[in-house]
Amino acid sequence: MRIPSGPISHQTDLADMEVQIHCIETEAYDAVLRAFNAQSDVLSWGKEGLITDLRKELRVSDAEHREILAKINSDDSIKSIREWHKNTDAEMTAVNLPGFEPNSIGQVSRKKLKPGQICAAGFNYKNICKKKHDLK
Repeated sequence: MRIPSGPISHQTDLADMEVQIHCIETEAYDAVLRAFNAQSDVLSWGKEGLITDLRKELRVSDAEHREILAKINSDDSIKSIREWHKNTDAEMTAVNLPGFEPNSIGQVSRKKLKPGQICAAGFNYKNICKKKHDLK
């Protein structure tokens, strides 16, 4: 007796698609968490709430969250960005520029960037993601 390959193949395709979707969800969660951690080592209540909601919507488990957070906390580039950000804010505050609020410089420059433009580190995010995806 032979088992038809159609339904099994279809089920395999669906399972593979679910895995791919979850990978995208996890990468999205990772990106947001990395950005928040690069901005500051302490999350505001608003960002905490957003992260909690994002975790639910993107189906990120507690174990996945811990793994992502551990990876981010050990990432030297995130630490460097955070330190640079702190030093820049401290320098600008020390100069006492009128109308300057910490974080305002970074927010203004980020608003001017369009998706796909080169970011401050000199990398094109879309190309990096494409290369990362091509390696899989």
